[in-house]
Amino acid sequence: LGETIVTWTAVDLSGNVGSATQKVTVVDTTKPVIAKIADITSEATSEKQNTITLVAPNATDIQPVTITNNAPKEFPLGKTTITWIAKDTSGNTSNATQIIDVVDTTAPKLTVPKDIEVQATSLTDNLVDIGNATVVDNVKTISLTNNATKTTTSKIPVSNIFLFLSPSFVIIAMKNTY
Repeated sequence: LGETIVTWTAVDLSGNVGSATQKVTVVDTTKPVIAKIADITSEATSEKQNTITLVAPNATDIQPVTITNNAPKEFPLGKTTITWIAKDTSGNTSNATQIIDVVDTTAPKLTVPKDIEVQATSLTDNLVDIGNATVVDNVKTISLTNNATKTTTSKIPVSNIFLFLSPSFVIIAMKNTY
């Protein structure tokens, strides 16, 4: 690669000499060949701050190649497309894309209050505070609900859990809003 000056010289039978120069420039206009890189799926550890180890794709060229990308330091939940750029010393570039898919497949972990037993004071109007459940999730808990029915005979404080007793069933309820 580069420029070379070639000197042409001609001599005739009388010894006369003539010369001329020719400039020969060898250039590289061929883009590097960048290998296709596999997409990555990774389990989320947070909503927006997931660290993924990236491995640069291989690239070939007649000159040394520098490989860079536009990846963020931390990946959010969902799909992020990153672009890998291979650039040779002549400035020729080629690109490859890779999709980083951060997924949340881990169920939240619930902690419910201890089992309790209380003395009934009536067949239908027993109201027992059984505490609050807690939840932990790797990403973000959107809701904590249950299948309790609303009682119309008692005022239920927001975010408290109650036990309703009757002769034929027991309902555990947690009320966040009504």
